[in-house]
Amino acid sequence: MDQVLADTLTANLKSAKTTEEQTSALTLAMIAMVDCQRKTADRVKDLHAARDKVLWVGRAIWGTFAGGGFAILAKVLKAIGAL
Repeated sequence: MDQVLADTLTANLKSAKTTEEQTSALTLAMIAMVDCQRKTADRVKDLHAARDKVLWVGRAIWGTFAGGGFAILAKVLKAIGAL
């Protein structure tokens, strides 16, 4: 939630005189809060997806080089004349 929206919602709550105005201001504030939480959850979900991709690539590289894959790759490249 940006500062302008927060200030607007606060001003609406402070200026509400009747019960109907207060209810309306509270409803708008709750909608804004839920929307903000949903956007935050989406950003966290995207961060977890990116982290999972990085971990998968790291494990693939580690498995290749730690398991002797590098030596096998070098032999194959040497056999086909690439090295």
